[in-house]
Amino acid sequence: MNIIAIGRPLLAALVCLAVVSSVTAARTQPGGLTLEAFAASVDQGDNAAVRLALADGVFRARIETADQTVPLLQAVGAAETLDPELRRTVWQDALREARRQADLPAPAEVVGFRKAALFEVSGQYRAFLQGEYLLFRFATLAGPGDANTANIQTLVAVRDDIRRLFNQAYGGMAACDAGTACDGRRSALRAEQAAFDSGAVARSIELMARAAASEERAYRLFKVYDPGQRGRTRAFEASRDTFLEAAGLYGQARDQLRSAGADDAAGRAEAYRLRAIERADWADDQVRDIGRDMVDSTVPPPPPPPPPVMLAAPAPPPPAPPPPLQPAPPGRASDLARDEGKSAVYLTPYEQECLRKRTAAGTLEDPNSAEVGVYYATSRQGVTPDPARDRYFGARSEPFAGDRVRLNFGLAQVNVPCIRKRGELERPDEFLLIQFETAHPNNHFILEGVTRFDSRDAWLAAIDGDVGRSRRKEALLYVHGYNNSFADAAYRAAQLHADLSIDGATVFYSWASKESLLSYFADRRTVERKEEIEALADTLIALRKSGATRVYVVAHSMGNRLTLAALQRIALRADRPDRPFDELVMGSADIEKALFETYWQSASPLVTRTTLYASSQDKAMLGARLLPGAQRLGDAFPAPMTFPRVQTIDTSLVGGAGLGHNDYSGSGLADVRATLWLSMAPDARCILEADQSGGYWRIRAERVGEVECSDDAFDDAVQLSRLKGSPAEAQLWIDSRARATPGNSYLARLRQLVLKLVGRT
Repeated sequence: MNIIAIGRPLLAALVCLAVVSSVTAARTQPGGLTLEAFAASVDQGDNAAVRLALADGVFRARIETADQTVPLLQAVGAAETLDPELRRTVWQDALREARRQADLPAPAEVVGFRKAALFEVSGQYRAFLQGEYLLFRFATLAGPGDANTANIQTLVAVRDDIRRLFNQAYGGMAACDAGTACDGRRSALRAEQAAFDSGAVARSIELMARAAASEERAYRLFKVYDPGQRGRTRAFEASRDTFLEAAGLYGQARDQLRSAGADDAAGRAEAYRLRAIERADWADDQVRDIGRDMVDSTVPPPPPPPPPVMLAAPAPPPPAPPPPLQPAPPGRASDLARDEGKSAVYLTPYEQECLRKRTAAGTLEDPNSAEVGVYYATSRQGVTPDPARDRYFGARSEPFAGDRVRLNFGLAQVNVPCIRKRGELERPDEFLLIQFETAHPNNHFILEGVTRFDSRDAWLAAIDGDVGRSRRKEALLYVHGYNNSFADAAYRAAQLHADLSIDGATVFYSWASKESLLSYFADRRTVERKEEIEALADTLIALRKSGATRVYVVAHSMGNRLTLAALQRIALRADRPDRPFDELVMGSADIEKALFETYWQSASPLVTRTTLYASSQDKAMLGARLLPGAQRLGDAFPAPMTFPRVQTIDTSLVGGAGLGHNDYSGSGLADVRATLWLSMAPDARCILEADQSGGYWRIRAERVGEVECSDDAFDDAVQLSRLKGSPAEAQLWIDSRARATPGNSYLARLRQLVLKLVGRT
């Protein structure tokens, strides 16, 4: 039995000596998981097998019978062959079990031994977090973007966990007498904490957190400034200086990490520093552009010379030449094309309203936001309207009407800020239903109200009207996940409508989630009811049979269970639509492989293209690993799953912000845009890289100094193609700008990207 391979020799020996009885018991029960097989899985680094074994109740019971759960978990946590995230979970399990055993009533001698074991486990877990795990988190930190606070918070959270472990260890030694062994351990603990707090890694985390906060402050300066050009100049100057302050802090963090020999971590800090400098340069360019405009507009023209004495009338002056095209700014070409106003026919009402809010003087109207109307079909019961809490429907389901749940239909009006980071959905801070700040239209999504329709036919007629008045005649249906309120679904639908520039109508289907973290299984029962499935199937069929030319379906988390069940049901119905749905986007799908394959066998012909977005950094999927059932499709750990007629996209390298559960609408949004707008194949989307062995694609982390295909440039090319109507029209626009500004390297790179979009290399 190769038990030594599990971990450090001392721990391995403890396990080997102590679990003899459990091994003997395992060998007498056919079909049971043996310790030899478990040790082999650890030795081979088979993360999935180890995870399944630790969740096996029979196996755990045998280990517990021998009273060796903690030593076994210690050994697994120390195994360097395993994934650091799995090892962290194992150490947490070991700490919980050691703490539970220490609290059990027992003779004083046994209690003392158990408390010493708890102290040992806590120390080993702290050592793992301070060493291997923090450097792992640094090395896998998402690439820098416009919003870096969430990325840095993943490091801050680990640092805070370490400090919490120190505090818990101090609490367990509160009654130590001077000169005792306990007092010696307390002194050693103080020295360990002092070394950690003063160490290079902890200091670098603090510096990067301060730098991210500076970047947030720099972006806020763009939103509010005094009217007029001088006010804009002061705002951009302050923003430039704040970005440079952030760059300096990132540089200090880089130097700290280099001094500790953590070169990979230092490289990540350097990438963030270069990004901050890039944004500072952009702000500085804005200052110079505004300064030139001010000179041109404030210097009076010289007085004209006195007219000469003439017998005949003077010849008319030649016509003034047309003003030259302005050079492409350091920002985005798509923003410039939008501001020119020449492509307004391609803008959605939301984009037109946000463009109108920017006056000719460059100031912003207040509020700088626009209302977005999103249609809803919901099985929730209505409640007394409470606009202060954005509450119009509750968590209780409507009664059944035959074999379907009864639905309410309407239009939700959502305030959407005009100036946001890509994919951002900001709401006021709240805890236990207590809101700590006032919602402001400039910064927050707000559910302004709902308009109810008396019948489904009237609702469908309104949708058809919006689609008929649009140019592209698009429709999008969004199905939310577990623990979502009606308002949550409305916010996300409005964000998708705005950020995907839906030209037509967006609809969200809101099933009766219990709106509680503790109601996972209750929500799951709801989406599995045949009455709910039939109601969503009716809605999907009606939308596909509407006047929309293109229909997209976006399902999130547990909403994928309901959506796929509804698609399977549609495939079996006589009234199924003749045309397939153009796109199905599956974000963080909370559905097991076997169940998906059951649904997909019937449902796949109903969809032209399907894209699955999965991540190993999704904390909601991490929680799902602890629940009964196999790996979910949205979980890319240990590897993403692939299926026929499904494009699997791994967002692990760019995800993880917040819960990391909304990458499809955040860090992966540029890829979703390319898929929905231009129907681009994965090999044409240069932000993707193929995994040769796994048959899937991953959104790559942006490389420092990227030239040919930076994330921003790719998104700019896709948006410009969308604004102009096609990649070919975007190419013509770029060519016209390039003729006016020869030598513009950004336009040259953008042109190459657009050429790839039309397959013309």
